[in-house]
Amino acid sequence: MEIEYTIEPEHNLVRMKIRGEVTTDEFIRNARILYSDPMFKKGMNTLVDSSEAEYKHSFGEALMIHDFVAAIEPARGACRWAFCDAGKTGARSFLELYTTISDDLEIETRAFDNADEAEKWVMEKRDGNGDFF
Repeated sequence: MEIEYTIEPEHNLVRMKIRGEVTTDEFIRNARILYSDPMFKKGMNTLVDSSEAEYKHSFGEALMIHDFVAAIEPARGACRWAFCDAGKTGARSFLELYTTISDDLEIETRAFDNADEAEKWVMEKRDGNGDFF
């Protein structure tokens, strides 16, 4: 698995490109690298291009990712993760499973087949309470 990312502080956004087979351990390792980047700030949304990635997670691995995200959520903050081109790579089925078991988290995750729709959703503004609208 290979991950490249850029941080756009002016848009409160991380743009990420994932290539290859996504494993749970590598996902967690790369997430830790991103969160330790000095440009990364709490509450940043993430737009993931997964058009060249393969997702083959089991239910147990989805639970491991949930537990990792729950543990880092206080530092990560409420935000959105949008995965685009998800229908081509197996991401949609994984993300539907992950979303089902992660409705207790403030990190909202959604899969999109269209990159423009993903970007529009992830860039939506928040109201004064921190909720998206």
